[in-house]
Amino acid sequence: MRPNLLRIVARQTQSVTDGSDRRLVFRVIFDEEIQKIDKDDFVVTGSSTAEITSVAPAANGNPLAFDITVDNGDLDTFSGEVGVDLAENPTITSLANDRPLAIPPKDLRRDTFTLGDTTSPETPVPTGNSPTIDRIITREDLSELEGSDPRLVFRAIFNEDVKDLDTGDFIVTGGATAVITDVFSISDDNSTIFQIIVKNGDLGTFSGDVGLTLAENVTINSVDDNTPLAALGDNIPLGTFTLENGSTGGDDSGNNSGNDSGNDSGSGNPGLPTSGGSESLLSAITETNVVDITQLGASEALSLTVEISQILTVGSLKVFSTDANGGNRTQIGAFSVIENSDNVLPDFTPKFNLLRSSLSSVTHLQFELEENGVVSIGSPKAVGDGTLSLIFDNGTQLNAALEDTAPAPGLLQNDAATIDLTNLTGQITISGSIHREASFNNVVDLYETDADGAVFDAMGNKFMPGEEGYQEAAIANRLNINLTGTNGQVNSFRATLTGDTHLGIFVAVDGVDPTLANDDQIFFSHSGANGNVDHFRSLGDNTFGIEDQVNLGDSDFDDVIVSFNIL
Repeated sequence: MRPNLLRIVARQTQSVTDGSDRRLVFRVIFDEEIQKIDKDDFVVTGSSTAEITSVAPAANGNPLAFDITVDNGDLDTFSGEVGVDLAENPTITSLANDRPLAIPPKDLRRDTFTLGDTTSPETPVPTGNSPTIDRIITREDLSELEGSDPRLVFRAIFNEDVKDLDTGDFIVTGGATAVITDVFSISDDNSTIFQIIVKNGDLGTFSGDVGLTLAENVTINSVDDNTPLAALGDNIPLGTFTLENGSTGGDDSGNNSGNDSGNDSGSGNPGLPTSGGSESLLSAITETNVVDITQLGASEALSLTVEISQILTVGSLKVFSTDANGGNRTQIGAFSVIENSDNVLPDFTPKFNLLRSSLSSVTHLQFELEENGVVSIGSPKAVGDGTLSLIFDNGTQLNAALEDTAPAPGLLQNDAATIDLTNLTGQITISGSIHREASFNNVVDLYETDADGAVFDAMGNKFMPGEEGYQEAAIANRLNINLTGTNGQVNSFRATLTGDTHLGIFVAVDGVDPTLANDDQIFFSHSGANGNVDHFRSLGDNTFGIEDQVNLGDSDFDDVIVSFNIL
């Protein structure tokens, strides 16, 4: 696995931001011990002419952290933002295996200093220096109000690793007399998500809202540099439980059948919360390489976006529902990942969505990437804003996030064998893009089929994929949209289709006339028509890739890539 840069933090306490001899210090934190780091691995961002003068191990002794000093140039009189970032080709590698540093995600935390000129009466401060609390959510699935030991469970999520938390850092809100009895990290190597237990008092009989907020004077500090927690922001989501225990109280009156259902409604069980928070959140259980769907909230889908691909040919990405330990695995999704390490497919960032309907009973997920028989499990890491990065052994990286907006309908079915328009009616306009990484000037077209991929000739005779006459009948049913691309570039297209049908896909290799093509010059999405050799792969939602060579050639499935959506 490749090392990762986790964050770039502005160090106010080590910096000199006023007077005539300014000096700025930034701290970079990695997820493992690294080597071959020097000042040429970083650049100054913003318009200042200041330069990086040194890179040294962090003053706090953390072996994963280094301090970067910015000085000289016009820094003493500069007004504006100054930051640092990785240089284009850093030499940093893993101390353990000498693998190069992974490309950081676009939303990596990168603090900046905002400087005024030397006459400014205000002392400039760095942006984002202090840790902050992102939200407090409710965990209905872990809470229990029936029986002799009622409790509510909250989770506090911070934007970076924090320490020194205890029960006095939070207070219970609402009218209940319950108290906070415990605060702890959800795992040994996770210092951003903490579980908070509320118990005792009148919790077993209380009716009304119960929530949490920060206490007035907290002891919480940054793990990296001991900076104290910032004040609670104005619009931070604070989840609350709404309890309905009834006027009669009583421990035995509710029905007990659904004591761990995780259902938000609370109907039929007077002891369970009725609302909770509507926030959705993913969290990482790194010791078992599992993603915890901490709360589905109002999310409509889980999106997976391929940010970095180090695949050499084509890999299979499988999504499993699991328990917290990665056991009891059930596959709930899959798509293919292709090679794009040198950006041979410009701006190609395919996305795959798992809909809410497939996640409603799922609590944990695990992601597996297989290429040529070699399997690795994605290691999840939080990268901010509820997004997780999934990093695989070969350096391939996906981002996972819960989406509140329903994605466009997924029309591509059965690993790109068919485009299913049966839930749509009338004229349908689709638009999309075509990537090409091949010497052949291939032409892609669509043809009408039934649900099984069968085609019919003008006399009504039916032909299944692989049967003699299938190719001729399929070509006779083509739509003549004739999609082509330019090698190494991205081309756009728009086409009009008719709903309430199934469509197959074929590629005419190097633009050959389909009516004259032999078996080596035309390939169909229904593999039975190719001697059961599959030349098409689903690369994400409504995205497919084609291998244009006989016997699958180099098996890279990027000779033509088509992505589309309904307008």
